[in-house]
Amino acid sequence: METTFRDYHPPDFEVLKTMIFDLYSLDGKHGGPMTEAKIARTVEKFTGEPNRGRIFIFEKQREIAGYAIVNYFWSNEFGGEIRYIDELYVQPAFRNAGLGSRFFSFLEKFYQNDAVAFSLETTKENQKATALYRRLGFHAHHNFVMFKQLSK
Repeated sequence: METTFRDYHPPDFEVLKTMIFDLYSLDGKHGGPMTEAKIARTVEKFTGEPNRGRIFIFEKQREIAGYAIVNYFWSNEFGGEIRYIDELYVQPAFRNAGLGSRFFSFLEKFYQNDAVAFSLETTKENQKATALYRRLGFHAHHNFVMFKQLSK
């Protein structure tokens, strides 16, 4: 079965929005409610300012199977560009078929000359994702994330 990973295109918006809402209904209760306006701003930033990162669409047999948002930033500690996987979602019908593993293999090839490391976060409750990421070579960093959300 053919699997591809490609850049987001404007006709993908409705499916992307549905997948993001699904992800946040499961995993995203900590940053406040997800809204269509937030999604639209993210799409606008990433398509208008490609130096910020990319939105990847996963396709299997030409059907949208998932997405990932990858942010770019420079790390002094690691001496190069980090690719931060901000969000990764696979639609339920496509889960447990190796799509996540194939995506990370794709990322390693895609960014082999542009990045020194990958970074991601997951909730403590998401044991399946944590197990996948560990299997793929991710480990807890010696630092831990601290976060302060600013009110607007």
